[in-house]
Amino acid sequence: MDSVDDDFIDILDDTEDTLGVAAQLPWRLLVVDDDEEVHAATRFALQGIRILGRELMLVHTHSSAQTRELLKEDKDFAVILLDVVMETEDAGLHMIGFIRRDMGMDETRIILR
Repeated sequence: MDSVDDDFIDILDDTEDTLGVAAQLPWRLLVVDDDEEVHAATRFALQGIRILGRELMLVHTHSSAQTRELLKEDKDFAVILLDVVMETEDAGLHMIGFIRRDMGMDETRIILR
């Protein structure tokens, strides 16, 4: 082999074929916002998107209380898109404490909006 071949790094294609069963399961995203227009815009912006061969599944809540109830029953979310200002100016910041401390969701990514 010449030096060019020695430097070659084989990168796997992130398709369903190489990812197997995991590629069939969608990434679950929780959208937390009290504004329905934000929910509609998020659905529109993310429709048809695939990440690492997996579709996105959006779950929607419209208040801190509704979000707390949902997360007590279902914590399987890869990402939470979280509105900071809902019932109060810092409702979203308090929600972070609930998600991390009370629910133990340390690996879920939280994106503040």
